[in-house]
Amino acid sequence: MIYPKENIEIIDLGDDDGTVIYDSESGDTNILDGVAADIFQCFSQYHETESVIKELSKIYDEDTEVIRKDVLEFIEKLIEQGLLVERSA
Repeated sequence: MIYPKENIEIIDLGDDDGTVIYDSESGDTNILDGVAADIFQCFSQYHETESVIKELSKIYDEDTEVIRKDVLEFIEKLIEQGLLVERSA
């Protein structure tokens, strides 16, 4: 299962302005917009990759295989950056 890192604050700027992710531990701030913000927000809610892919497929009315490719690539980057973490339920 995948979760947002502990000690981060998620601020939804609304509409097309994106999402701010503030790491209170490191002081780092990241701004995600568009699909990136939606992927991160879905992991805040669902924690399972397949659930996130299904939800994003509904939101964007796109084939799940296209969404899967994008999600897997993006979560790898977020895990490397330490914004998402993998752990057991």
